[in-house]
Amino acid sequence: MNEMNRFQRRVHEAFDQAGMFYDRHAVLQRQAMLKLLTLLPESSHQVPFWLDVGSGTGLVYEALAAQLPAIDVVCFDLAAGMLKVAGTKGSRLLVQGDMHRLPFADASLPVVISNFALQWTDHPKHLLAEFSRVLSDEGIVAFSVPVQGSLQALSKGWAAAGLVPPINELPSGKDWLDAVQKNALSVVQIWNDRLEYRDDDARQALALVRDLGAGTRKKPAMGLMSPRRWQKVLNAWSLLSEGRGYCIDYEVLWMVLAKKPPY
Repeated sequence: MNEMNRFQRRVHEAFDQAGMFYDRHAVLQRQAMLKLLTLLPESSHQVPFWLDVGSGTGLVYEALAAQLPAIDVVCFDLAAGMLKVAGTKGSRLLVQGDMHRLPFADASLPVVISNFALQWTDHPKHLLAEFSRVLSDEGIVAFSVPVQGSLQALSKGWAAAGLVPPINELPSGKDWLDAVQKNALSVVQIWNDRLEYRDDDARQALALVRDLGAGTRKKPAMGLMSPRRWQKVLNAWSLLSEGRGYCIDYEVLWMVLAKKPPY
């Protein structure tokens, strides 16, 4: 098994275990999802179903069940533990799989949506090509994704203690725009903003990363977390958070894309 397959297996295991805790800590994910829904065009409300890629515990399903109950949401996720929680909320359409290899026919889906999940790809261009493949003509792709520049205070706090930050390098906004341009997709809406959560309890703030499965690293951690190093992390993290609680921050990109009709 190569390094990337091992990493994907660790991601799978981390999110499988995080299912029971996810909703408790998904504060910023829920904010990002609600913003994403406001950006979709009215035409997306008239279709019979959406595919939610990286659906997790079914946040999109829950929102649509309340706002647009006529739309069925197919919850698609790598982790069975996440889908199990989505099922307890009433979701009947649960599919487990890899977002890079969607088990759907060409041009079969009117809307593909994803919230805080696409950061796990190293290949935005290939991923959007797969979304474009399954999308019907003039269909919609909509997603929110953390991008480069996220978790700055946390990352610098870890580095100050001589430790590898518990985060992965993320594709940039430019990477995603380049990926759009290399596929048969056009930009309908684009938005970027910084979402942040602050807590006076550092471990509670860290839970927003760790207990969501998002602390899975592509590279192994270097160094042990001794009490002295942990104090260095806290001191630097607090300072970089401007003394207003320990900050978890994400630079987020929202995009709504339409599939270009064939010529």
